[in-house]
Amino acid sequence: MKQIKGVYLFLLILLNATIQAATDEIQTQMGKMLGDFQAKYASNYDYPIIIFDRDELGWRLAVGKAYLEDQQNSRFQIIKDYVYETYGISLSDKEVSTYETYITYLNASALAQPIGNDDLDGFLSCGVFPASPNGNQRLFNEKIVGMPLPEMYINQDYHNLKATLNFDENMKISIFHELGHCFDKVNMLDAFKYSTDSSVIHEGESFAETFALLMMNKLGYQGLAFKRSIQRSIYSRKVGKYLAQSNGANLFNEHSSFGGAIYYLSPVLDAVTTLENAGIDFSTQNTEEIIQQSYQLVQEFRLDSRTMNGILMVLKNGRQDAFKTMNEYVKKLPEFFTIPFIRLTKYLEKTDIILDEYLLKDKFKPDRGEEFLEMKISLFCEAYLHQDKKQFFALLDLYRNNLMNLRSDEEQMYERSKYLDDIYKKVATECNL
Repeated sequence: MKQIKGVYLFLLILLNATIQAATDEIQTQMGKMLGDFQAKYASNYDYPIIIFDRDELGWRLAVGKAYLEDQQNSRFQIIKDYVYETYGISLSDKEVSTYETYITYLNASALAQPIGNDDLDGFLSCGVFPASPNGNQRLFNEKIVGMPLPEMYINQDYHNLKATLNFDENMKISIFHELGHCFDKVNMLDAFKYSTDSSVIHEGESFAETFALLMMNKLGYQGLAFKRSIQRSIYSRKVGKYLAQSNGANLFNEHSSFGGAIYYLSPVLDAVTTLENAGIDFSTQNTEEIIQQSYQLVQEFRLDSRTMNGILMVLKNGRQDAFKTMNEYVKKLPEFFTIPFIRLTKYLEKTDIILDEYLLKDKFKPDRGEEFLEMKISLFCEAYLHQDKKQFFALLDLYRNNLMNLRSDEEQMYERSKYLDDIYKKVATECNL
């Protein structure tokens, strides 16, 4: 890894400036954003919605030396204390045992985790775990379209995408998307009850995505649904084909082979774009009104299960075989399969155009952007061993901001991202008195 001269002094100068600018409340930049989202959108719902600040929890777990396998009880108590002190919510053992996984092991995954009650007719609580802040515009956009999996893209990468969103846009959409899942009293409950039905998962993803883009419009962002629709279409065709032909490769769950259909969210996103182009103003709508608007759009534009099966057949077996099968179904049961066959045809027409126009074929040489700051684990250790949370968080923000401004050296970017994802475990296990 290339190092720059005087990086240690440069780090300390920037670190000192960052610390001096810090507020009395000790949080990372990500933590402050999550606190704002919690206060504005996640408080006072019908059941507790908790946006977890993994930095605050990571710090507490590291200081409490609770990352070791035999320290699960300590981890549970630290998580319970954090939630009660921060939100005034007392978690049950059932809740904390579920949430703990996404704080310690799947600590970079973006997801919403509802905890259903015993009767599966409501929620005890719902946890929001945002996407990792240890990334940048390139890494975020590549993740949305599945480019970290070279089997689908070969020599194509971020620079081949004509429709991209910046890091701030992606992060806010991610938070709103997971919040949308927690606000969803219909599809989330259905997912509990009908866990083998991929169309239920698709409707839940459609709702969360619609809610996220409408909320971004409410905040004044325009044109994001159009770009997001392009990215979801690319994912559907490229990653969807891989998942369908490998039968999901048992990567995630029984729905994986349907990934290309589940995450084909372009129909609802295109509906949002249509509303934007018509000049519909969402800035005056409250959250509940946007929730209801999202339900309406999903009901009108979601994929039905037959269309989803048609998409799976195309991605798995190719157009010729899929069309032959669908035509046979249309002849036998026209009332059930005529509309799905039309929708399947439109799916292919639309995604063909997008792959041709928005996924460039040529290999591009990127600009370099900033240089990597040399990773000084000793600085993190010093802050950790002195339990100087303010200095530790300032250091973390410094390295994150550097990563955010990098442009090339893709492998090094992924390595740095993973390193920062695991920084709390590292200091807890590698920093010695």
